[in-house]
Amino acid sequence: MNVKIIVCSLFLMLIYMISLQINSMHMLFYPTLGAFGFLFSSRQSSLFEMGKMLLGATAGSIIGAGLYMMYSGPVTIFIAALLVMKMIVTFKLNSPPIMAICLIPYFSHPVTPWLAPIFTLISLGCLFLTLWLSDRIVQRMQAHPLLSRLWVRNRLLQEGHNKTVSS
Repeated sequence: MNVKIIVCSLFLMLIYMISLQINSMHMLFYPTLGAFGFLFSSRQSSLFEMGKMLLGATAGSIIGAGLYMMYSGPVTIFIAALLVMKMIVTFKLNSPPIMAICLIPYFSHPVTPWLAPIFTLISLGCLFLTLWLSDRIVQRMQAHPLLSRLWVRNRLLQEGHNKTVSS
């Protein structure tokens, strides 16, 4: 199994445990944090790309929360959707969860919508940092002579098992 997927799942469990203690955090984490986690666990991403997604998600959250605080009606959700879609296209942010983050206040009706951008920045920043660090640790393990032999052996065994299972 992919190490980043395991690390991401552990991170989501930790964040869930924290969110049980802070009720205003619930609105942010499901499914958007899981979607971002899967997105970056399942593909190689540079630190620059992750930073771009973090800024895009935070900006989307600011747009959604700001317009929601002004007026929580159909007109502002329409404007928020247009602005965030334009931002995603303009900056080539190949990440649909950014749109979901923008819309969270309209469907969760939070008491303190201004917390959404702060929690978005902190939670996604920690997720991206955790995934990036896990990727670096795996790279170091693969570079180590003894660990790389074990790594290659395990991968070959896993691939052989997958071929026999699929046959």
